Amino acid sequence: PPEKGAGIKSWMRISMLFNPKTQVRNIMGNAIITPVNMVSDAFSSFADKQIAKKTGVRTTGNINIKQYGKGFKEGLYQSYNDFKKGINTRDMQGNRFEIGQGKSFKNDNILGKNLNKVDSILNFALDAGDRPFYEATFTNSINNQLVLNNTTEITQDMIDIATQEALSRTWQDNNGY
Repeated sequence: PPEKGAGIKSWMRISMLFNPKTQVRNIMGNAIITPVNMVSDAFSSFADKQIAKKTGVRTTGNINIKQYGKGFKEGLYQSYNDFKKGINTRDMQGNRFEIGQGKSFKNDNILGKNLNKVDSILNFALDAGDRPFYEATFTNSINNQLVLNNTTEITQDMIDIATQEALSRTWQDNNGY
């Protein structure tokens, strides 16, 4: 059964997410900033290569379109698969925006069933607007770290760096703003 107050929180979330502008801004915001980040990565990678001539250490890699596309496709699939199965396999720093938290309304009447369905659809739309971009950035970051560190073994530090980068680039990190 839903927790006390979950219906009120869910109703407020539904009210915000039901506005089509929210969904469009979510997807378009990620789609518009992605090319900007790619250009930024190109410049950063070039500068990093020049600095590495003195330090011998590379920290920033360039965008790999193939890896980025692979991650994007995987993120879209995961988002849809979670929606279809009614689960949430994405634990993003405590799930800040309460996506996929289960049933918020009692399922014993038609209104509760319909509100749970609307909530589920809106959560999917929100997740589908972020998760492909998140996974694409995460996959590209892991690939860059493997190449720059000349290794095939993924460490927890690499995962942490890739996670933070992906959260930051999809505006889901905890920051001052």
